[in-house]
Amino acid sequence: MSSSLSTLKIIDLRERKDLIPKAAKWFSDKWGIEDKLYIKEMTNDALAYPRFYIVLDDDKIIAGIGVIENDFHPRKDLKPNICALYVEKEYRNNGIAKALIDRVKKDMAKAKIHKLYLISEHKDIYEHMSFIYIGDIKDNDGIDMRLYASK
Repeated sequence: MSSSLSTLKIIDLRERKDLIPKAAKWFSDKWGIEDKLYIKEMTNDALAYPRFYIVLDDDKIIAGIGVIENDFHPRKDLKPNICALYVEKEYRNNGIAKALIDRVKKDMAKAKIHKLYLISEHKDIYEHMSFIYIGDIKDNDGIDMRLYASK
């Protein structure tokens, strides 16, 4: 890490459109979804979401998160969804994921959206970030996931 955690800033890509191609490639590399699809979502300013955020250490993307309508699961009624949360391994366990989620919650609250959902294979992470485990769900590929809602 070349910067201290206090100097890392969360960047809303709506405010830094010049970073969208780089961010789309980074998210694509992490999640295996075409960068063109990320670019389409990242350039949509019509609503409070879709919305994407990144964290830079100098000019290197070290973390990111998104808010989309549905994160590839059959419960279309549960929206919006936090998606694509990822922190590079060497930066984990430093509060970056929580800071990203807190920023998303704050920005969504400004848009009068107070309930957020997410799916994950992880257990005992989101409970520490003010999410409640709702139950199990299969994603669109049939993979067992855990479904969470914000408190």
